[in-house]
Amino acid sequence: MTFTLFPDTRLTLARDALAGLSVGDALGCRFFVPGGAVAPWPDALPPGPWPWSDDTEMACSVLSVLATHGRTEPDALALSFATHYDPARRYGAGAVELLELIRAGTPWPVAAASAFDGQGSCGNGAAMRVAPLGAWHADSTRRAADQARASAEVTHAHPEGVAGAVAVAVAASLAARARLDGDRPEPARLLGAVAGALDAGGEVHRGVRRAAALLGRPAGEVVEAVGNGSRITAQDTVPFTLWVAATLLHDYPTAIRTCVEAGGDVDTTAAIVGGIVAAHTGVGTPHGVPEGWLTAREPLPPGSPPPPDPAPPRPASPHPAASCRAPPSPRPASPSCRARRAPPRPPHPASPILDLWSLTKGAIPTIRAPQLQDRRCGPGQSGRAGRGRARRGAARQGGARQGAAGRGRARRGRARRGEAGRRVMGRGGCCLR
Repeated sequence: MTFTLFPDTRLTLARDALAGLSVGDALGCRFFVPGGAVAPWPDALPPGPWPWSDDTEMACSVLSVLATHGRTEPDALALSFATHYDPARRYGAGAVELLELIRAGTPWPVAAASAFDGQGSCGNGAAMRVAPLGAWHADSTRRAADQARASAEVTHAHPEGVAGAVAVAVAASLAARARLDGDRPEPARLLGAVAGALDAGGEVHRGVRRAAALLGRPAGEVVEAVGNGSRITAQDTVPFTLWVAATLLHDYPTAIRTCVEAGGDVDTTAAIVGGIVAAHTGVGTPHGVPEGWLTAREPLPPGSPPPPDPAPPRPASPHPAASCRAPPSPRPASPSCRARRAPPRPPHPASPILDLWSLTKGAIPTIRAPQLQDRRCGPGQSGRAGRGRARRGAARQGGARQGAAGRGRARRGRARRGEAGRRVMGRGGCCLR
């Protein structure tokens, strides 16, 4: 059944996912051990503040663009990624190179496609930041998948990197939808729905299927079969995180502890799992993101959406209604109307990125159709030319022959010349179309 979300409900779900993602990222950073070792879970967690990493930084950009535009705008997202890039946040080597290119003025499609000798990145970076987007689209897993794909392609041109983001976004969408319905989906059903949104020939899809077959098995056995993010790829990260989220969707603290005890890329696996699970449990609830953990986490960067309200979001309306629907987007004009009514192009911000990027995005002013018509074959020009030729023909014919016969031929000449003028106008109009 389709339903319509209240705008504040949509934003609350996404904020909760961001809170769960950022706490999982910050806490996971405290237990990250390079080289495959596993840090034990302590009796008492380390004191705050817990610094977050690039996972949270980029997730804040994803949600900020959504809150501003209502959808993923790749140009705005690339600009936000590059503007807020901070090397101290433990970005991966591939992300550092790509964001430096974008900051230097390289268009993001070129920068993303050039990664790894033209193969594009299949890393887990697009998956680690996308859970708030999935929660935002709790009303449609299809829109969640489409928007996650657009979000991933800004930095990840490899199909597996994109598939990882789609899988996490669909899982977060289903988790948030189950929260609104007051339900908890069966783990097998959740993983089956995620697998159904992926390309059946991809490695991420096969990993999710293997994870579904291992439901009920110990976490260590799952890590042996599908990985724990230690290779930093989507294929090695996403299946395990979806297994944890599906198994422990009702228990945020236990889900994060499972990621820590599994080792590997702990901050990323905890961020992905935290975002999905918090979209279902919320913040400050008995099994949601603990308030003490949220307080210990380093504050989010300036300009991020405000922290979530501990109160549960308003339920969605099962019936579309004007009072609970977001303002409709304007209806696109037809091609003929778009040329006549094109709005003025907004000025670009003073940014070296957009200044160069605009050269590849058609910033050269477009000549509108009415201007071409006036210059080539406007009605005034064609009409005056036709009437002038008709008058000159009438004078010549009238001087050669007098009387009614001459006047009749003059009228026929004027008619023929008028028809010729109209045909010229018609050909000019077709050229514009």
